[in-house]
Amino acid sequence: MGIVTINLPLGDENFRFLRIGGSHNTPDNGEYAAVDTIIDHTPSTLLNLGDSNGRQVLKLVKARSWHEYIKLLWAHNRLFKEVRGNRLLKQLGIPVVRITEVGVRLLPARGRRYLGYYLMEDLQEQGYREGREILRDPQTSLLQRQQLIDGVIQHLQIMKEQRVVFSDCHFGNVFMNRDGQLRWIDTGVTRYGFGRRHRFTSKFNFSIRRFAFYEADGILLSEAEQQRILELLIR
Repeated sequence: MGIVTINLPLGDENFRFLRIGGSHNTPDNGEYAAVDTIIDHTPSTLLNLGDSNGRQVLKLVKARSWHEYIKLLWAHNRLFKEVRGNRLLKQLGIPVVRITEVGVRLLPARGRRYLGYYLMEDLQEQGYREGREILRDPQTSLLQRQQLIDGVIQHLQIMKEQRVVFSDCHFGNVFMNRDGQLRWIDTGVTRYGFGRRHRFTSKFNFSIRRFAFYEADGILLSEAEQQRILELLIR
């Protein structure tokens, strides 16, 4: 454990967190200085830490309401859901991004902006590309496209067999390298017990339909590819 300060790009703001798990490679001064912002949207902010911190990506999870700070007390908010989901998928043999450090914000100061953070490896630095980018690229070969679709379906089949629902399942959350190896990110998943089969079926089917038709009018997937994914539905 220890106090960690995260400085946003251009010195705009800084936030302090309690590191509760992960590596002990935090800088000596306890500060991470972000080089640039990868994306800043409603659920989170993604920051590039640059070469000085080993080319890692830092995710700041935003609080949607003050209730999420209360949920910190029993580790039941979106931050912990993604971290636990990462661990669960790894246990099931599904490749995920490696999370190296986790921290929480104990006091809801400054307008409840961030719940906490986690550090993860920079997949793009290792030659991985976002699935959405691969599908949109006219230079993507049919083999690469098939490798991506096949890999995703294989992993979703494992989740189905293990009663796991990936709530934000789309091609922006899966990466692939040139060798066809996949990694999943933003792993907010839920595992359902045997007594909740009806609930699992409803949630899983909703997730699969949303995934198959993600982004309007089949921009990413052909009709045949959509049908392959829809074959995962529980009848």
